[in-house]
Amino acid sequence: MWKPPALRSLLKTPQLRFRNNAFVTEAREFRGPLSFLVGFTFMKSYTEDGLLPNFRVSYTLYSIEEGGRKTPANQHIRWDFMYDDSAIATHTFMIWPEILHPDGELLTDGYVPMHGLADMFIVFSRSRAFHQQHVKPGLRGYFVEGSRRVAVCEVVAILNLHSTPLQ
Repeated sequence: MWKPPALRSLLKTPQLRFRNNAFVTEAREFRGPLSFLVGFTFMKSYTEDGLLPNFRVSYTLYSIEEGGRKTPANQHIRWDFMYDDSAIATHTFMIWPEILHPDGELLTDGYVPMHGLADMFIVFSRSRAFHQQHVKPGLRGYFVEGSRRVAVCEVVAILNLHSTPLQ
């Protein structure tokens, strides 16, 4: 398959990998049943890039019968967020989740459980004021892929939504 020369040279760079429609430059050590994936690059946490989670949600993924995903989701999937409020439910927002273990620690990599907790990160700081007005504990929303809802969620805690974002 033909690739443009610039992309071809990027893909030959040993420290650079393409994953989830993004280039990833730093690898994390991985141990476990899939350790045969030596050399595969995993994404970093958003907090390692200096971002702070804005709020925390409790989520439940839809089953295949309910219209959910046909394949399991992985940590760092970039689902968009949609409010359950009918006045703004026609818009989706780039608020991306990081899935947590039941003990509250970050799920490093791997499949996303069918229900659990996730820290949410507002990607565009320009939209922060809008979300500060709307995100409250108890608010219902959805994780979406395109226009398809794949999970329902509810805000359980406000974390760093009202603090100054890092630039």
